[in-house]
Amino acid sequence: MPSTTEINDAIRRAKRDQRSGKDRSAGEREDESPLETPPPAPRRSAAADFQDLPKPLATKHADLLAALANSKDPQGEWSGEKYLQAHAPADVGRILIGALHPVLQGRVIKWLWREHMTGRGVVLLGKARLASGLVGHFSRADFILEFNWTEWQDLSERQRVALVDHELTHCSTDLEKGTSLIVPHDVEEFGSIVEKWGLWRPPLKRFAEIVTAAAQLALGLEETPARNGSEPVAAEE
Repeated sequence: MPSTTEINDAIRRAKRDQRSGKDRSAGEREDESPLETPPPAPRRSAAADFQDLPKPLATKHADLLAALANSKDPQGEWSGEKYLQAHAPADVGRILIGALHPVLQGRVIKWLWREHMTGRGVVLLGKARLASGLVGHFSRADFILEFNWTEWQDLSERQRVALVDHELTHCSTDLEKGTSLIVPHDVEEFGSIVEKWGLWRPPLKRFAEIVTAAAQLALGLEETPARNGSEPVAAEE
């Protein structure tokens, strides 16, 4: 029969083994922690986001930030209206017209928000169109630029300026006739065609050269925040 001392030693060993088992379980759980989703990277500051603006805008940092912060635009929830005046895009647009789009000086542009914008199965960030017919007659405008208010919230300051610039690039003037016109995209193509046939047209080759040259600029810049859902996004219809 074991002595009292042997019994006490056995009890102590059992308790020690039990504690050791718990410690190993905790260690196993700690080893699993790297598999958890890491916290999101901090958003870049506006100053860093604007570090490589096009040269004509190099001195416009403060003006652009002030334009983007226009407090007259919807704050928080959408008001339920179909259209609202887009103050921030308009303020940014006036700066861009002076620096990058002098042909639009004197042209009347109506700037509008829409809560959501879709077309042909994709989410649209913006849309440029001529103010023709009755719309042009009563608005006395040359162009109407519409912006997706919901998507605008997820864009960085740099991306917002780029979007306004994109829509303005669609707008031009026939200097001989003095009329307004909409300029199409430089490239209209399917990704699947490029995958199968490569850069089969000269415009595609030129566009690829531009993209390659701009790739260095993209290094270090914050990417568009991940969208909820899987809907594809386009600048405009």
